[in-house]
Amino acid sequence: MSQPPDINQYQPPKRHGGWIAVIIVTAVVVALVIVARRITSEPASPAAPTPSSVATSASSTPTPIPASATAVASSLPFSSKDDDTQGRWSIDHVKWGPSTVTLTVTIEVTKGSLTDYTFFIMENESTDIHQANRPATGSLGSGVTQGHKVHGTITIDCPRTDATVMLTHGSGMSSPISALTIRA
Repeated sequence: MSQPPDINQYQPPKRHGGWIAVIIVTAVVVALVIVARRITSEPASPAAPTPSSVATSASSTPTPIPASATAVASSLPFSSKDDDTQGRWSIDHVKWGPSTVTLTVTIEVTKGSLTDYTFFIMENESTDIHQANRPATGSLGSGVTQGHKVHGTITIDCPRTDATVMLTHGSGMSSPISALTIRA
């Protein structure tokens, strides 16, 4: 005699959708981790009057520059949040004098234009700030348009110490573009 049909044979087939969801979620998490690491490891970038010490007070404390915007390097890409300008700037040579530092700098703009910029030096240890008070040499200090570069030297009065050279908009420390460190 034949056996009665088993009720289990009428159940819908088992679905493996849970595995697909796990694979998709894992792929999304891995992609987010990769993007986050790239964003945090990207470095984010100077003009020149005569050096003079710039007094700081609690009300004029400079805006912090994100760590990703500073680097111990001779060249660094920059991107200005104020005017959407992008490019690369470099400190090609550093020459220390008894109470000055002379920097040979190149700025190249790849997008937009950089018309009003200046340089500051902040001593890494004391955080004293110095600004160039002598005119820059070469084409440095003039505006830079997309596809062009300027090159020249700036001299800033400051003691010989490890420092951070900041490229800012002409409005000063409240509008940083990028920074590079120099060694004493």
